Amino acid sequence: MEMYATPVDGTYTYKQPNYDGTFQHSQVSVSVIGESDKQYLIRLLLPVGNHRRNDQLRVRKHNVRIHRPEPVLPDYSGAWWHD
Repeated sequence: MEMYATPVDGTYTYKQPNYDGTFQHSQVSVSVIGESDKQYLIRLLLPVGNHRRNDQLRVRKHNVRIHRPEPVLPDYSGAWWHD
């Protein structure tokens, strides 16, 4: 597993079973601290079920959405074609 030098923010989606055989989908904020071919190593930022804050979990990649920073566009205000 490859560990990241700095953690990346993301959202972990998980299912909790209800008493009637159905499932409830929920999301929680996480920090992604490592990656392998099929899974991420995450650190929980909030408690989930039987897990506490700062617990580390290995979860499947398709259950995690990573928040990438939006690219900063260059400033063309001083360019000859820009008025």
